[in-house]
Amino acid sequence: MGRKDLTAERQTLILDATEHCIAKFGLQGTTLEKIADEAGINRGLIHHYVGNRNDVITLMIERLFERYQVSFATYATSRPESSHAEIVMDYYFNAWFELAPEDDAIILALFAESERDPQIRRVMQKLYDAFERLIAKELRQFFPKVGLNRLHSISYSLMLLAFSHASMVWLGLPQARQTDVRSTAVSLINSLE
Repeated sequence: MGRKDLTAERQTLILDATEHCIAKFGLQGTTLEKIADEAGINRGLIHHYVGNRNDVITLMIERLFERYQVSFATYATSRPESSHAEIVMDYYFNAWFELAPEDDAIILALFAESERDPQIRRVMQKLYDAFERLIAKELRQFFPKVGLNRLHSISYSLMLLAFSHASMVWLGLPQARQTDVRSTAVSLINSLE
């Protein structure tokens, strides 16, 4: 009987540690040594199971966005009685904040680093494009006569509102601000009619 394949388990451990390190130290301060310490493993195992620092960061970004896509899809299927527009709104402006709180710190660190690092910028652009397409697809089901360019424009605007709001909510702004942002998003969606 052979040894148990630990690849999936070790990759999860390494990527979890990477997320914790980025939330604590920022992207610039996240080294393979810190990731290894956080994961309780030696640095050589990171190279063995994932690769170099760029590979680790890229895989972590992809996993982070996949988690949000799966979360959105799960949320959407749990509400079959709701319109697609309601699902998009509720997810982005209500359920969104129930996800891991350190994700905001990670996303902000990735944005900051994408200005300096072309590889991170490419990965972030690719994933945001995919997320924008996912929103446009949901909106398309509710507004089938609206052109694809317009749907993508609204999807992009909704993403901007949601991500910007998510990064500001931790400042403890009044609850009324969340209502204001949601109203703005509803106006964007209503403009599709």
